[in-house]
Amino acid sequence: MRYNFRQVYRVGLELWWAETLAVTALPASCHFVGVGREVEGVLRNPYLPCLKGVNHSCGQKSIIGIQNELIGMFCQYLALTVEANTSSLGRSILFNEWCSPNESDMAFGSLGAFWNVDLTGKNCLLVCTRNDSVDLKNINEKIQLLVDSKQPTRVLLVIPSELLQEMALPPRKILSIAEISTNFPLTRPEEVEGTSFNASEAYSVILVINQESMLIDPIQWEGFKKALLTWAENNGSDLSIPELTDNLFNERIPLHHSPRARQMIPSSPSGVYHFFDPRTKPKFETNYLISCGIPIEEAKLINKINSHDRNLSMIGILPNQIRKLFQDRDQGEKAFEELSRELFWKGYNIWNKENVLRQSFGKKLRLLNGGYITERRKTRSPIKSRRK
Repeated sequence: MRYNFRQVYRVGLELWWAETLAVTALPASCHFVGVGREVEGVLRNPYLPCLKGVNHSCGQKSIIGIQNELIGMFCQYLALTVEANTSSLGRSILFNEWCSPNESDMAFGSLGAFWNVDLTGKNCLLVCTRNDSVDLKNINEKIQLLVDSKQPTRVLLVIPSELLQEMALPPRKILSIAEISTNFPLTRPEEVEGTSFNASEAYSVILVINQESMLIDPIQWEGFKKALLTWAENNGSDLSIPELTDNLFNERIPLHHSPRARQMIPSSPSGVYHFFDPRTKPKFETNYLISCGIPIEEAKLINKINSHDRNLSMIGILPNQIRKLFQDRDQGEKAFEELSRELFWKGYNIWNKENVLRQSFGKKLRLLNGGYITERRKTRSPIKSRRK
């Protein structure tokens, strides 16, 4: 099965333009980093036949995640900063730091496998499924090591309830946040379509936390509990919050200081390709790319690609070096042309939408300031006047 270029570009470009032009009418979940994931994947392998299905044909496990809405809620109330089990194509845009068990993802910004990275003093989101059962021992040992440290550390574990029984987590440092018995929505974030489906088994949301973390990063429990129940109602999930956990939080004297600040957007985007990123400035990267294990000839090409004028990329004029990367692959020229065409027309559509929004904003502004809208005097084009 060949990879559908048009579908990738359509999804990715909508995310890109939403961030670049800050069109407020588009969904708030749109973020520029999303297109980076898609372009990275296309340029590494334009067919990517192993992204479909439960497991990759290349031997890597398929990543299963949770909704971005739920991730955002966890980040807001639990001050999470690291996504501990994901991939370069499946990672959430809400995290600056992320871990992947796939060593090749380190070239695209991964810290490494969760159990091999020093994450003391950080707050992690760890989503586990049946696919991760082979790594369960390493995960269990790493969590115990983290919460035994004296630095403020917590791990939010989202895991099948049966799989949780196989773990030996420290009982005095565990809080059962929620139990979802049915209709827990999961996603396959590596797929372009972002396939969503309900879990076939019960899931548990467990917070493994040390005392230092409770003091440094306080949890506003009432707000968090209300947000969780509202989310469950909106998604039709059978979610319950253990009475013991509710009582433990209610017995504590609430702390009024804010948790540690978290950086929402990376200061410098990770990954190899960023000729489409207006936030980055062109610079010499050949030596860096070679140090990442990229062959010298391809490193030189990518360096030239990333030096391309961002404004030209926005109107569909792409660097010719991309053609050279595609030249040994079937239908590479077609992929190049479709990418350029989609960039141009998506740019035009967003430009047109921006004009409509600007005019609407101007009318509302005049209403607020003067109480009325002054009618514009109709003027004819000089060319049309001469014709008449």
